Amino acid sequence: MKQQLGFTLLELMVTVAIAVILLGIGVPSLNSLFQSMSADASVNRIMREIRFARSQAIDLNQPVVICALASNGSDCGGNMNDGLTVFADDNGNHKLDAGEKVLQAANPFNKAGNTGFVGGVNHFTFGIDGLLASPSGRIYFCSNGNNYIDGVVVSLGGNVRFVTDSEKANCPI
Repeated sequence: MKQQLGFTLLELMVTVAIAVILLGIGVPSLNSLFQSMSADASVNRIMREIRFARSQAIDLNQPVVICALASNGSDCGGNMNDGLTVFADDNGNHKLDAGEKVLQAANPFNKAGNTGFVGGVNHFTFGIDGLLASPSGRIYFCSNGNNYIDGVVVSLGGNVRFVTDSEKANCPI
């Protein structure tokens, strides 16, 4: 009797069917994992950039602003999905004027969701003591479809914290 060296058509069809079933179960879970990781990465980046702005205000002994610049390149209030810019605000007008030093340039956030300020705030200004010299506020990240919502809160004392679960109930942006 000759030894068989391959698969039969039936064995191949069963293997392909099992693979399709496993992929059907696994792909939605991977999408969910990707959205969750994108939300975490975006919020951690926001927190790092805010803490950087605060530390630069203390180190440089001058007010520092963090905001999303508008299309004119100087006014705050632009699209946060395009990233945050940190700059030394020499004259205290909350605008990036000629001659003011950009401490960190904007890098776009990922396209897995939307990022934005909440509550009428469009920038944070830290004074030389590290305290917030502008109104306190929140920045949120909401994934596409709003499956994952996360954010940070900046207090008047300059402290930054993650939003609590009760503050994640729905996407405010």
